[in-house]
Amino acid sequence: MTGNYNQLLPLLIACFLAYVVTEVFRDRPIYEALLRRDLQRTKNEHQLDEPVVREFTVAPGAPFAGKTIRELGLPPGCIIVRCRDGNREWVATAYTRLEPHMHLTVLVAPTAVQGISILEKGCSAAEISVSEMT
Repeated sequence: MTGNYNQLLPLLIACFLAYVVTEVFRDRPIYEALLRRDLQRTKNEHQLDEPVVREFTVAPGAPFAGKTIRELGLPPGCIIVRCRDGNREWVATAYTRLEPHMHLTVLVAPTAVQGISILEKGCSAAEISVSEMT
């Protein structure tokens, strides 16, 4: 980036500090936040050309908190492949009970795109308005 090695150490330190700050605040990545804001503005349904992997976090007080995966009503092709909490991670089963602050990794096929909306609503504690996001 700089054309010489004199700035390599400060550049590495800046990258490391940026990583630490994002991990400490556990904030949504910028592109995901911008996508969510754009989708809320346009109210368009999600459209997929190929399968995607999405991350969700079950908020305290969310409709899905305390339910098993089997009870969520997800469409075929929307598969929760991994669950993790602060200390461990595991492969989800139909009987895995979702708890607040649990992180879910979901594989969504193009035919199951409505599963993204179901998961967004079920994992959120309350609707977020566009004014709160800006």
